[in-house]
Amino acid sequence: MDEIIVSDKTIFVFSMFKIKRSQIPWVLVVLLLIGSLWSLSIIIGKNTWYRTQFDDNLVLTQNYMFEVKYKLTDIIEAKTVTRKGLLELREWAEMTSTQAATVTYLDTHHFDLWHRLSDSMTLLEAFIEDLMDNVGEGEVLVLDEYSTPRLSNVLEKLDEAIIELFPDDVLDVGKLWASPRYDHMDRAIRKIQAFESRVAQCWLIIPHHTEVNYSSPEVQAKEFLVERLGEDYVETYFPKYSIGFNTEIENWLVGVTYYYSIAVGDYNASRGVYFYFDTSGRLIRHDCVPQLDNLQPFTVTKEEAVDTAKNMVDEGYVDMDAEISWVKQFINGTRLDEYLWSINFYHSEKWSSSGDATRVLIDPKNGKVLNVDKYSWKAVS
Repeated sequence: MDEIIVSDKTIFVFSMFKIKRSQIPWVLVVLLLIGSLWSLSIIIGKNTWYRTQFDDNLVLTQNYMFEVKYKLTDIIEAKTVTRKGLLELREWAEMTSTQAATVTYLDTHHFDLWHRLSDSMTLLEAFIEDLMDNVGEGEVLVLDEYSTPRLSNVLEKLDEAIIELFPDDVLDVGKLWASPRYDHMDRAIRKIQAFESRVAQCWLIIPHHTEVNYSSPEVQAKEFLVERLGEDYVETYFPKYSIGFNTEIENWLVGVTYYYSIAVGDYNASRGVYFYFDTSGRLIRHDCVPQLDNLQPFTVTKEEAVDTAKNMVDEGYVDMDAEISWVKQFINGTRLDEYLWSINFYHSEKWSSSGDATRVLIDPKNGKVLNVDKYSWKAVS
């Protein structure tokens, strides 16, 4: 046993309790052991308290989510929306959001999961409030073949999220999340994201029921293209589209992308033309729509554009690429919003962390060089 140094003051204290000098080292060991056990009991007690809080919050979150499910089911089965029904649904969504935000006691890895669930219920609240603005006291909104499937999709994805979050009975849910299970957490977050996307899609129910002859975002986007470019051009060069919904609805809700097919010589490409709509289903902005003086058929092939561009570069390069893409920039005080050949000559390795290159912009209709500029890049460490 290592030597324990005891001060005179300590010996005096022990002498008061009639403890012999030879017994002092063993008494100190016992006291240290008692202190360690006391500290350990505090830690265990604190962990037990946190775990109890975690389980309690988890159970309440589960119960509130089920209430949201039941209230939404009632609305869908009745095929009618009333202000009273919306108020009840909003209250349970708000309670679920608040409760889910408290499920952070176990460890920090749970934060993203339960915070995401809280945000998804806040999104549902926001939709319900907007819908309530259009359903007055005593009024009834009758669900039809457009709105019923959208609400049903929300219910379906909500149920899938519940099953992923709470696959065991209420007494065992704490055991499920007793430690981070990243594969399970990732699946649960994906289910919540799918739920959020379906909620975002429900906003279009409002203009569908409140506006006469309302056109969907994809129809509005095509009408915009036809008015700008002509029906024949749109049918030839815009063969398909896709729709996305933004759950961060402050900037836009619905995004419609029409795919612009570009072909000249052996070169073929598809470029997105983008339309953005707000929660009222109104077009608020668009991007990459071709100008009337920049329409196909293009006549300058890739080989011709590259040959022209090479004459504009006065130093060696290690790599090169050439694409027709949408260019939006100011050149000599003139704003360009056009589809142009963009030929990049890389003076450093293309995928290196830092380097420089020269870009040559060429009109794909007449082969005119519009701009030559050098740029560099450096990865942020």
